[in-house]
Amino acid sequence: ANFSQNYRAINFTDLRIDNPNGRVDPSIRDERGYTADLGLRTRRNTWWYADVTAFYIGYYDRIGQLLRADQPPLYNDYRLRTNISDARNIGIEAFAEANLWHLIAPKDSLRRLSLFINTSVIDARYVNTDDASIRNRKVELVPPMTFRTGLSWAQGRFRSSFNWAFTAEHFTDATNA
Repeated sequence: ANFSQNYRAINFTDLRIDNPNGRVDPSIRDERGYTADLGLRTRRNTWWYADVTAFYIGYYDRIGQLLRADQPPLYNDYRLRTNISDARNIGIEAFAEANLWHLIAPKDSLRRLSLFINTSVIDARYVNTDDASIRNRKVELVPPMTFRTGLSWAQGRFRSSFNWAFTAEHFTDATNA
């Protein structure tokens, strides 16, 4: 189990404008929050290993970009970098690895055929905001699911592996447009 306080200071990238359609909120503030997680880890001799962790991440004053429109008469669109809203991430991550060669030939320690699986499921949303364009929207750049798996063979100094990964669709902006 773990509980820790988070802090992210405003940095140069948050304040830099590299696009003429971008603006920075003059009252932008540092982010703060906390992380809590609870996990279970197990090992069965040298052939089986597993780790499962549930977590909650709370952000206050999360920094991001919102699409806004200028005042009349032009109404030009621009991206505003500001403290968007509070956000919360709830998820679970699991990893398991097994030496399948141990099941085939338990006394053969010169070879190894390992299968691993790693997956995470996350629900990250904006909360505690009066802005209807982002209220309860998904946090950008947080895929709701990732899955990775692989198979590796080792014999002496020779090693070979096959890996496969999947990342679910996710949004790149706070309004989920």
